[in-house]
Amino acid sequence: MFQQLFLPPGAPLVVLGLAWLLWTRRPKLARAAFAIGGASLYLVSTPIVSALAMGALVADEPAVDVTTLDVQAIVVLGADVVLDAPEYGGDSLGPLSLERLRYAARLQHATDLPLLVSGGRVLDSTPIAAVMAEALAREFSGSARWIESSSRNTRENASLSAALLRKDGVERIALVTHAWHMPRARWCFEQEGLTVVPAGTGFFAAPPRWPGALMPTSRALRHTSLALHEMLGRLWYRLRE
Repeated sequence: MFQQLFLPPGAPLVVLGLAWLLWTRRPKLARAAFAIGGASLYLVSTPIVSALAMGALVADEPAVDVTTLDVQAIVVLGADVVLDAPEYGGDSLGPLSLERLRYAARLQHATDLPLLVSGGRVLDSTPIAAVMAEALAREFSGSARWIESSSRNTRENASLSAALLRKDGVERIALVTHAWHMPRARWCFEQEGLTVVPAGTGFFAAPPRWPGALMPTSRALRHTSLALHEMLGRLWYRLRE
């Protein structure tokens, strides 16, 4: 929850709230805060800014060649979950988790490799890994050999998954996550002694042409927030090395 104050739209809204509080006592400072908050909220909501932010994260992440996938297992990382989805009668996969699982299922069908799903609880949800395993079987005709359902972050995804894989002698994996998350995830798994073949999904498309690239959208705001979250995550991991 606290991290949302540092990510859009939280941070610009905090600045705008500060401007409102200062409006009568410090009008010049309030106007400056209002301009900064408004301008930053607009910028992070534009497709051009979200494309530049995402592009910086995925620039060196090529798509995997399934025909040359020389690994022992597929590992897919969970991301989000929808609580109490009425149409599914319980917790369901969020859009990020679903996108990753869909690609992992495609790889499994193409290679017939065993698959591990990884992801713990979000608030009071069913563990994401359990929801992924069920969706994989029911909706993608796949199967999960391993279910790692205790991790709370990428580091724990790696350490707990590696422990399960080692029991079956697995040392070389295809790692499925979003392309913008792949460098940090790959680093974590390699720190556990695994050889990682990145199998990214969700490669970010180019922004719309002008003037659409400057028109703020909720989708662009979401992508910018994800990109900044990932940048902060990479910085935090570097500081902890």
